[in-house]
Amino acid sequence: MWSRRELELLLQLMIRHDLYAITDEVYEYMTYDDHRHVSLASLDGAFERTITLSSFSKTFNMTGWRLGYATGPEYIIEKMGLLSDLFYICAPSPLQYGLAVGFADGPDYYADLLRDYDSKRTRMCQALEKAGFEVPWPEGAYYVFAGFKPLAGRPGFSNDREACFTLIDRIGIGSIPGSSFYSDPADGRYQLRFCFAKKEDELNEACRRLEHLQD
Repeated sequence: MWSRRELELLLQLMIRHDLYAITDEVYEYMTYDDHRHVSLASLDGAFERTITLSSFSKTFNMTGWRLGYATGPEYIIEKMGLLSDLFYICAPSPLQYGLAVGFADGPDYYADLLRDYDSKRTRMCQALEKAGFEVPWPEGAYYVFAGFKPLAGRPGFSNDREACFTLIDRIGIGSIPGSSFYSDPADGRYQLRFCFAKKEDELNEACRRLEHLQD
């Protein structure tokens, strides 16, 4: 989560060095512990040099549909529209009709979405902590980036790739090696990323297995 103050500092750098920002704001409705999403483009003087990208796919739980949008200065969006038309024409019409149904749900949908994800976040983080992971609880989105250095002395946990396969082999839980997210893979050696955007029964079973990892 970026605070407003952090975004203001970023904007100062953008203006000083004549930079443009491309922001990815697909998790704007998934923020926890009273954190609020602030769009960079909403700051005075930022819209003129910001291209905001977002997606309906995450918000409406239809990630395979790949529906989203971009906003920004007209002269940039015009060129993006030309490229979009050349590359893939447009989003399929049936998917757009499906999205229109999602829009009709009203504001209660977003409140329910956040409540459900917050509950799943709690369930996943608590299970990882019980399994022995170091867990910085996420402030947004639906991933947990957990550290397993306390487990590094055990067989199968010498690095992130080995730990990833160990969890698959022992308890049938998939994760992403932490080194995938760093320019220097060594920085993610003792980290794994987990996703809690799962059906309730599947998530509960996964958490049950994690809690018994050290049995």
